[in-house]
Amino acid sequence: MTEQLEFEWMNRYPPPSSTPKPASRPEKKSSPPVVKRDQEDDPQQEMKKMAEALLHWLMERTGKPIFLYITNNTSTMMSVKPHKNGKSTRISLHYMFLTAPEPVKEALVTWIKKPRSKDASVLLNRFIRERQHQIRAARSRRITRSTKGRHYDLQAIFNDLNQRYFNNTITDGITWGTMPWKRRRRSIRFGSHSLSQHLIRIHPLLDLPFVPDYFVRYIVYHEMLHAHLGIGEHPSGRRSIHPPRFKQMEKQFPEYERAIAWIKKPGTMNQLLKMQRR
Repeated sequence: MTEQLEFEWMNRYPPPSSTPKPASRPEKKSSPPVVKRDQEDDPQQEMKKMAEALLHWLMERTGKPIFLYITNNTSTMMSVKPHKNGKSTRISLHYMFLTAPEPVKEALVTWIKKPRSKDASVLLNRFIRERQHQIRAARSRRITRSTKGRHYDLQAIFNDLNQRYFNNTITDGITWGTMPWKRRRRSIRFGSHSLSQHLIRIHPLLDLPFVPDYFVRYIVYHEMLHAHLGIGEHPSGRRSIHPPRFKQMEKQFPEYERAIAWIKKPGTMNQLLKMQRR
């Protein structure tokens, strides 16, 4: 849920074109002289050179025309998608990959060709973990928090659960989320937890009179578990959002079975989805 961040000095790097660039217009005599920085001392220029070198290397090793985007994303370190032109591949990489060692770059090539390659994923995930210090926190945005709804007070629910089950150790905030765009959906994300923002968001559809309080409490408890346990990791290196410990603690919640039974009751989801489209 974190927005993608791109450095102002990094733009897209499309495949080289054989079309010659038009000659630049001569400067007017009246124009003042332009003082250029020494490119060897300009870190932005150095990064651009590294990105261009990586682009050409990837195209040579994969045999694919590539559009390369270098980002400072804090959630997705790499992604590969078809480009909108239908002929090229769009690859987004965190800037840490500009200085990746040869085995990591080879794994990147394998991952571009076969995104589900387990061997490549293990090596790439290990590399990302080792470079955690390069993942900057997302730019701080002013977040307006709202905990008191028409029917439920999230802060009161949070405080009660925090005292009962977490010994008041959860320090993250909580707020009602915003209603998503009104389009046809087949599912609802009732809650989310942002590690970077230390914030729990609850879907505003749960602040409706026909939604029972025990279901709201269960969703808040579920997201508080994420704050309490963090994100685990499989032996393969992949992230584990709901590890066995999480599922065990979730089922220990006194209102767990009751809440699950309510959401699985015929007609419940349809009613919520119908309210979401209004």
